[in-house]
Parts: sequence; structure tokens; C-alpha cells
Amino acid sequence: MLYVNPLATPEAARINGVEKAAQREQLAVRELEHFFVFQLLKEMRKTVPDDGLFPKDGGTRMQEDMMDDLISGEAAKSGQFGIGNLVRRQFEMQRHYAETALQMTVKETSPPADNQIEIDKTRE
Repeated sequence: MLYVNPLATPEAARINGVEKAAQREQLAVRELEHFFVFQLLKEMRKTVPDDGLFPKDGGTRMQEDMMDDLISGEAAKSGQFGIGNLVRRQFEMQRHYAETALQMTVKETSPPADNQIEIDKTRE
């Protein structure tokens, strides 16, 4: 598989602002799914015996690799395997837990409010 970093493409360079992080994440997740499906197809091809009518040479193998790359790229774009969606959901959950933990930390370290001090004084 000819690997090109999707985050270094002109398409990724045009993305700017707040949307940039989300779109770069989507692009990276799609590339992960592309790579997974490519490896899956590659391993499946290894199970097919080479002793057929026509022997496989370097050109045939290159053609099969290019075909597998094309198929895996289209499968990744359509999201048929769902790996990208699972990874994206995992990222969202981790972000949510990190934000919640940060909010809890801020609440614990912030000074008490004025009305809270008055309540404590009345108990004495």
C-alpha cells in the first residue's frame, strides 16, 4: 500500500479554525479504517493458493495490492465496517470524562462562596 499521510495533504491544509481539529480527527479515523481493511484484504489474499493455472508474478501482486487499496479506501469512505465510528465515539467519551474531571477539580480548588462562609458561622 502506498502510504500518504492524510494530515499532510492539501485538503487538510485548507481546513482552518475550530473545525480543523474535528475534520483532522475525522480524516485520521478514516485513514485508520482504510489501513485496517487493507490489511484484512491482504491477509485474506494470503490464504488463496498460488498454484493456479497462471503463476503470480510481481505485476499481478502489484495489481492485487492496488485493487485492495482501492477497495479499502472506498470501504473506509462509506464507513461500512464502522471502525471509524467506534473510534470517534471513544474519543468523544474520553473528552467528556476529561471535561467532567476538570470541572470537578476546579470546584474542589475554588474558594468557598460568601454565602457558604456565613452559613458555617451560624452553626457555631
